[in-house]
Amino acid sequence: MYSNTIKIPWRALRTDVAADDTPIAAFGYTSWPTSNTINGLHNDPTLKDANSLGIIAYGTDAEDEAITYYKLYGRAKQNGPIILLLTGVMTLGAQACPVNPITGAAVTAGFWVDTITVTGGLLEGRQDVLDSTGDMIAMLKWDNLFFDDLYLEIDMNTMATFSAILIGL
Repeated sequence: MYSNTIKIPWRALRTDVAADDTPIAAFGYTSWPTSNTINGLHNDPTLKDANSLGIIAYGTDAEDEAITYYKLYGRAKQNGPIILLLTGVMTLGAQACPVNPITGAAVTAGFWVDTITVTGGLLEGRQDVLDSTGDMIAMLKWDNLFFDDLYLEIDMNTMATFSAILIGL
């Protein structure tokens, strides 16, 4: 049983972007992307007290549309390495997402992700996927470890836009 109370405001992990996403080619500390990242998790007053982190996401397309893959990377504190934390697939469900929960802007043809799979990464088997399938709003949840920065790489295939939201629990 989970008694997770959201303690912090939601943060955008991926803003509304088109399908062109550049993969991380080199895994050095300085190879970290400059956009669609959350940096300084443990120094951010709104995130430092989170015991766990979660991702919920939505996209604009049709029900049952999937992103080909997601890769969640973490960059360890103090110039540590970039490590692939989780990888898998996310699929939109039938639950409408009419409003961007971060900005309050209207979303046209938006649907919440209802299915999240995990197929690899350092945290595979050490995460939870909550409310996956059944047209609910799925959440990918893991313990807040020693990673200070997060980056979510995606391949959207034919999906029009995709947004991911980081939640502290």
